[in-house]
Amino acid sequence: MFRLVLCLTLVSITLSFPCQIYVDNQNIEDVEGCGSISQPCKTIPINSTSVCLSSGRHEPQLVRSSTAVISCDLEPFVRWSDISFLSWDVISGELCEHLDLRSMQGLQTILIRDSHFTAQVIFRLKLTKLTPIEITNNTFSVFGVTYVGSLNITMENNIIDSVQFMEESKLSFRDSFEESQQRLIRNKISRVSVMNLHRTSTTLYGNEIGLVFYFTAYGNVHLSHNQFSQFSVSTAFNLNMDAESNVWMNDHSDTKALSIEGATVSGSIRIYNCSFEGYDNVAISLGIDSYNVTLDRVRITNCNAEGVRIALLSGMFQSLERKKNRINITSSDISNNWGAIHISGRGFDNEVHIYNCTMTNNTSPYGAVLFIYSANTVSSIENMYIDVPITSEPLRDNIYSAVYVSHQFSQKNNTLICPEGMYLYYPENKTEFVVNCVSCGRMQYLNGNGEMVQGTTKKTECLMCSFGMNCTKEVPQAQPGYWCKENKEGEIRCKLCPDGYCSGQTHAWNDSCVDQRNGILCGGCKDNHTLSFLTSTCLPLETCRPEWISFLAVIPALYVVVLVFLPIGDGSIWKSVSYYVQTLPLIDVHDGIISATSSIFNAAPNNKGSSFLRLCIGQLDYVHRELLSLYIPVFTVAVLAVGSLAITLYKKRNERKQTEYVLLSEDIQEEEWQDEQEKRSYQSRFTTATITALLLVYSGIISICLKLLFCVEIHGEWVMYNAGNIRCTGPERYVMMAVAALIIIPSPLLLIYVRYKLKDTKGNVGKDVLMVIDGCYRDGRKYWEAVFILRRFLVAAAYVFITDRQMSAAVMLILFGISLVLHLRFTPFAKNVGQDLETVCLISLCGLLTLSTMGNDTMTHILNLILIYIPIAFGIMLVIHKAYVKSAKRTEMYSDNFF
Repeated sequence: MFRLVLCLTLVSITLSFPCQIYVDNQNIEDVEGCGSISQPCKTIPINSTSVCLSSGRHEPQLVRSSTAVISCDLEPFVRWSDISFLSWDVISGELCEHLDLRSMQGLQTILIRDSHFTAQVIFRLKLTKLTPIEITNNTFSVFGVTYVGSLNITMENNIIDSVQFMEESKLSFRDSFEESQQRLIRNKISRVSVMNLHRTSTTLYGNEIGLVFYFTAYGNVHLSHNQFSQFSVSTAFNLNMDAESNVWMNDHSDTKALSIEGATVSGSIRIYNCSFEGYDNVAISLGIDSYNVTLDRVRITNCNAEGVRIALLSGMFQSLERKKNRINITSSDISNNWGAIHISGRGFDNEVHIYNCTMTNNTSPYGAVLFIYSANTVSSIENMYIDVPITSEPLRDNIYSAVYVSHQFSQKNNTLICPEGMYLYYPENKTEFVVNCVSCGRMQYLNGNGEMVQGTTKKTECLMCSFGMNCTKEVPQAQPGYWCKENKEGEIRCKLCPDGYCSGQTHAWNDSCVDQRNGILCGGCKDNHTLSFLTSTCLPLETCRPEWISFLAVIPALYVVVLVFLPIGDGSIWKSVSYYVQTLPLIDVHDGIISATSSIFNAAPNNKGSSFLRLCIGQLDYVHRELLSLYIPVFTVAVLAVGSLAITLYKKRNERKQTEYVLLSEDIQEEEWQDEQEKRSYQSRFTTATITALLLVYSGIISICLKLLFCVEIHGEWVMYNAGNIRCTGPERYVMMAVAALIIIPSPLLLIYVRYKLKDTKGNVGKDVLMVIDGCYRDGRKYWEAVFILRRFLVAAAYVFITDRQMSAAVMLILFGISLVLHLRFTPFAKNVGQDLETVCLISLCGLLTLSTMGNDTMTHILNLILIYIPIAFGIMLVIHKAYVKSAKRTEMYSDNFF
């Protein structure tokens, strides 16, 4: 059976490649005439020209063979020892698990092609001359060559787990042998291990190699268009490495990409157009003595250690002639790593030149970009671009700076950009080149960032934090409700925004505006937005509802009708309630119903509850919007005043006889006066309606006029506080100033003057006017309406001119507290209901102002609502009670007349 299998095997070999002699070591002995397929020899005959060998172990012989075919069909382990060949090609099948060729001499060419080995292939060769070995298109688990002599091997298009080249330590052969040559071309190899003891020329081109490890490297190494995970040299002598267009990539394992730790006895390392990415250790690590190192167009990124680390060795071979270490790093990008370049050590007469490199976002807390520390080194740093990230958090000490170069150096045209909010630390020092980015101290800030641009530095110190700023972070922020701007000196100055214009949270100093606002003090609207009525929010132009303007146009007519036919009475209820409702928006009460009601006569700028009405008519600036806001109150007063004047002129023109006005005694009852209202003339009705309208709209008009007059200085330029994009110039402003100075502001005195002129009048109109002005006040307190007007003026002035809402609330609280004390002390109202209602209103206002300083929690909100509506509910109850009493008395009067 065995013979049959052997014969079939040899037949198959014969068909694939003809042989002169067939050898099977399992035969018992050699017989005369052996060597055929049917009767193979046990040993290899001397001077055979073509041999086919079965697998197994064969005795030493000299084989003069052009081809030896190895068959592993019967035994997967093949070992040849001390067999000499003159010319030999190896063609092997796929079943050899271990091929061990030892001490083979006299070989001219060794070829292994198109084969698959599941285990090891190891050559142990003693080479007396340059014997070519070609390994092409094979698959190996392990391929190794242990040799004495000169190795000339070419490996191309192989797939190998491990490749091993090792020269045996027989140094007596070194000088007599030629330079070894190792060429690896377009292979896929997991690991390459090399130990060369004499000069070798190694070329790696187009390979995909996981690890290349040189125990010793001596000679020339050329790397081109390869992809590596790790390339490491433990010891190097006279190494000349040229690496071009290679890629080092790793998945963040703790290995170095390119490591040459002991490069001595002079040499050169040139790395050109290579990239390194994804290492948890150093990308390029060199330990050199008397070497020229060039890194040109190198890209290193995403490494968790330095991109380049070079140790300048102090000299391992002191007896040899010493040369300089020359390091040139040019046109390279070393970014997004833990560090960029670290060069240190002693060395001997070193030169470092770094030119035209980019280093950004390197995060080491010391030497984040460039660190050179060597007593015997001359450094030249030129045309660098460095961007220091804020995450590096560098310290101020010189040795921990982003850039630190010691001893002899020159630098020019370098650019270094610090993170936002950090200043440039660049001390004048002739022995050290130190540049760093430093955070500002407590209550300090820097708008922007320090930088060195082409050697010119700016923003090298921090500024003190100003009022309205929050300087607890690297980038300055604005406090809630503040708007900030940088002046020409680079200082940030902040001012309180008009209420509702700016963010209510701590925010970026240059991003304060809310509700589609922009500009100085957020006084304007963004593109395609416009100011609207009844709200401070800027609305999109396409969402405006001009139809509401038509409705607003008829409101003055409705007010005229109501005021003309409204019984005048003593006025204590409507005065207290209306003044109270108009005051609420000025103390930051944002209830929707109250805001909508008060906005009719008092266009509060902080009213946001009515924005759903979309009361906008197109593109308007602040001045025109405020002037249009005066339409309802001013037009109402104007219509009534014109009506009163027209009736007066009409009466005089027709020379109507005036009826004598009978003075009423002091004890006349109000009910009798109310019965006489049916007989009031139209002149009286229009005149009293005009006075009533003036009293009602006074707060709204005075607040709008004061806002239009209120200007602040922003970096040397005066602008309107509520519309910072409008300068305080122009004829309109002077007209408003004249009106305010001559009419609106002196109005309390004007009211006293009118009352003084009318107090002795005997006409019905004059009496009716007095009834509106002071009818609700008792004798000796008839002047109290002027006190009311003065209080309203002071409250409006505090609201407009005191921009700090807390301070404004405090001043208003003082005003209302004083008003409450004076009200209780002088009891100005003639009736208790008026006195009680005004007391409730003042107490409610004081309570609301107190709550405004206590936050916005749920309980505070509930208390606010209670305090807001108590005076209104009390006023409604008084009106209902008054109407009920009046109705009951009229019913009783009719009953008496009937019976």
